[in-house]
Amino acid sequence: MTNDKVLIIFGFDAREQEMIKKILTQNQLPECLILKKSMAKMKIGQIVSGLKYKANDDKLPDGKVVLFYGFSDIELNKTFKEIKEAFIKMPICAVVTDISVNWTLEHLINHLIEEKKWHEKHTK
Repeated sequence: MTNDKVLIIFGFDAREQEMIKKILTQNQLPECLILKKSMAKMKIGQIVSGLKYKANDDKLPDGKVVLFYGFSDIELNKTFKEIKEAFIKMPICAVVTDISVNWTLEHLINHLIEEKKWHEKHTK
């Protein structure tokens, strides 16, 4: 199964996952992929292509991450705005790029967390 368009989420509890699924349904977008810590060594491209994973015990940092894959600009802006409105503390949001699609989940999440820390430090 290949996903041409999918919202990929990580670190959300069941209630928060349902909130995101509701946003997607209301905007007639495909259901999201929910990532697990055991997928740490998989590349994002493998995940969106539907590759089955072998569980491992790698650790991923805590945090809530939303990855947009294949969204049009209009879909991205609308969905991002609704996610921002739905959560008190904004999750890390990013678009999967031609480069990050080849990164492991572990590498991408660590990179996004570091980027967020840098941004928070330099925009005060």
